[in-house]
Amino acid sequence: MKYISVLIFLAAVVTDRITKYIVRREVLPGESVPVLGDFLEITRAENTGIAFGMLQGRNSILIFVVLAIMALVVFMSRKFPYRNSALFRICVALILGGAFGNFVDRVFYGMITDFIDVGIGINRWPAFNVADSCITTGGILLA
Repeated sequence: MKYISVLIFLAAVVTDRITKYIVRREVLPGESVPVLGDFLEITRAENTGIAFGMLQGRNSILIFVVLAIMALVVFMSRKFPYRNSALFRICVALILGGAFGNFVDRVFYGMITDFIDVGIGINRWPAFNVADSCITTGGILLA
């Protein structure tokens, strides 16, 4: 059961890296490609900040903040009473896999590539990526 965490972590990172690579190669910044009408589009956005575009342009500081948060998650997960629970391990693996996927973007590109664009008409959720989805899913399941 221990290895399921490693597999989920790796699946999150690899899926995130592959999807971002494809989007960077095939879609110009700001370009939108409809997938399900205008409800789901692939829209390439480049984010130098964090969630919802906050803290733009502070990539160097955010690299260290993300490293510290990832270390804290690992440290705290070892102290958590349910640390041997399969669900807990899956949640932590998703959170760390997503954080690492975005961390790689920050280090190598100086920004995070977002591309999943959901909404109706002009009412859109801010673009996000696979790593963001992993972090969110892991956090919700953990809660």
